[in-house]
Amino acid sequence: MRKVFHLEKNGLHYYYGSLQAVFNAHEDLGVSKGKLDRWDFSTPYSNENITLRVGALMSASEAKK
Repeated sequence: MRKVFHLEKNGLHYYYGSLQAVFNAHEDLGVSKGKLDRWDFSTPYSNENITLRVGALMSASEAKK
């Protein structure tokens, strides 16, 4: 399984394969990458600009029962 980063910003939803990709695409997150590198994503990170969650992306072979 791969991590997927779900960014909610201004009522829109974006999905990225890495935290670096989130920062490459958005400059005004209101948080440093260093802080998010240390964040325990068992709970979402949220501030006045964004909400960032981490989930799992499963391939078809991984989802096979």
